[in-house]
Amino acid sequence: MTTILTSKHVAETYRKAIEARPWFQPPWRIRHLDEMAHAPAAELDDIRIAFLSSDVLGGSTVDRHDPAMALFCEVLRRAGNLAWLQVPSSGVDRPIYQELARRGVVLTTATGAAGETVALTALTGLLALSRRLPLWVQGKHDHAWLNLRSGDPEPRELRGEKVLIVGAGQIGTHLARMCKGLGMRTHGLRRQVTACADPYDEMGTIQDLEAAVGTADWVVATCPLTAQTRGIFNASLFARFQPHASFINVARGGVANEGDLIDALRQGRIEAAYLDVFEVEPLPKDSPLWDLPNVLLSPHSAGDTRGRHARIAEIFLSNLDRWIEDRPLLNRADIAG
Repeated sequence: MTTILTSKHVAETYRKAIEARPWFQPPWRIRHLDEMAHAPAAELDDIRIAFLSSDVLGGSTVDRHDPAMALFCEVLRRAGNLAWLQVPSSGVDRPIYQELARRGVVLTTATGAAGETVALTALTGLLALSRRLPLWVQGKHDHAWLNLRSGDPEPRELRGEKVLIVGAGQIGTHLARMCKGLGMRTHGLRRQVTACADPYDEMGTIQDLEAAVGTADWVVATCPLTAQTRGIFNASLFARFQPHASFINVARGGVANEGDLIDALRQGRIEAAYLDVFEVEPLPKDSPLWDLPNVLLSPHSAGDTRGRHARIAEIFLSNLDRWIEDRPLLNRADIAG
């Protein structure tokens, strides 16, 4: 037999769509996690394809797995003939993904399923900081009628301000287009040299980062976590920010040195930050970030919407046909990159 491993929800929702495909006939079969959790080794060896969906991932983080995710990972480890895994995220920095890649398992990501949503979340953070939303929240908590009509608390105008987008891929380009609609100037950085085109007013490479942050009013991280980008936002770089500049991270927690960021925020070297991702997740309860008045936090949820589940499944179904037809897979991960 040749088994496709999914969650129970995916099996129930998409079984008919998969079984209707012309190629789907014995020895192919669909089995869900509940059926395979305690299967004998011979049945686990039949697993060739696996779809790790968002309902299995649940609230899991890189550092902590929910029970369903832990069980799915254990089944994947025991599936000695697993050849391809579809994951529900755009990043592949989880240890289980790295472990499977070293075994030769092909990984494909969900890049594109939540790109516009992540960009919209980054813009939400930018708008919230520009309008002084943290002060609104604190004022409501304190029953205080705040004067925001003059001085440092006065909200900023975005028209004419410059946003530096570090990671000018799909998410970054969605964000740049939204910012252009607000009258902002857009500067994108990416790994390789490329021509500047709409919606960017300027384009450079990651090597330009140190000079570029000193010209920006807003610095947004949308880049993947790689050897090149790990810890790239550190004390040296924060020192180059303009004092009124704000930092937004919807990339991965590992691209920023959290201790250096906290120091920069406390000492006023940067004005404010919106963070969706952290070095350790969930964010420890004793992290100073919880109590800094110039910080907005969200629980690694920038890409979360109800519609993304179906979009991720469509990527998997498209790749399933490509796998059978021996065509290139969409979003094939480059672990080395």
